[in-house]
Amino acid sequence: MLSGVLTARMEKSETCREFRNKFDEIFGSETSSVRAELKRIARKLQLPMTSQR
Repeated sequence: MLSGVLTARMEKSETCREFRNKFDEIFGSETSSVRAELKRIARKLQLPMTSQR
């Protein structure tokens, strides 16, 4: 319930919409250098994490 109220409120705010769009652009875009770097780090950490099981 609270989540729905907050989501509705944020969707009405131009600042929040701009932030969400920019966040999606930086972290969600397949061409984002930030996303590429995070994927590279995740791959690098995946092997040590799986070997700890």
